[in-house]
Amino acid sequence: VDHIPKLIDGTAIPRPQPAEGVSYYPKRQQEDGLIYWTDGSNEIYNLVRAVTHPFHGAFSFLDDDPSIKITIWQLIPFDTHLIWPDAKPGEITEVFGDGSFIVRTGDTSVLIEEYDGIELGVTDVGRRFGHLSLPRKEWKDLPR
Repeated sequence: VDHIPKLIDGTAIPRPQPAEGVSYYPKRQQEDGLIYWTDGSNEIYNLVRAVTHPFHGAFSFLDDDPSIKITIWQLIPFDTHLIWPDAKPGEITEVFGDGSFIVRTGDTSVLIEEYDGIELGVTDVGRRFGHLSLPRKEWKDLPR
């Protein structure tokens, strides 16, 4: 913030980044958006936020079927007092008239508000999303 006035008035003196000690993170790939429903609601929420537009979006597969892919653009953690204890992670527990729906996560549930790929109705309650048993991507040697 202190340097903004100098940038605006043209008096800032640029300095090259040192060659030593430089760090970077790998470029985001489409597979980075795969949702593991056993994760907690906050982790899933943060994933969706991280890979939403302009990236590829977070995604999952209904009934663990590769031909039924859903891309999730927006969701929020749902009421933590409504847990649906008999539901398994990835299970659709409620579908609302506006098309939004609730999915059980590893700890509570999330409300899916914006998505592409399928249209759900009340008959879809009880169906589950999965990740086709794809392994979780491992990030190695990232800077801390």
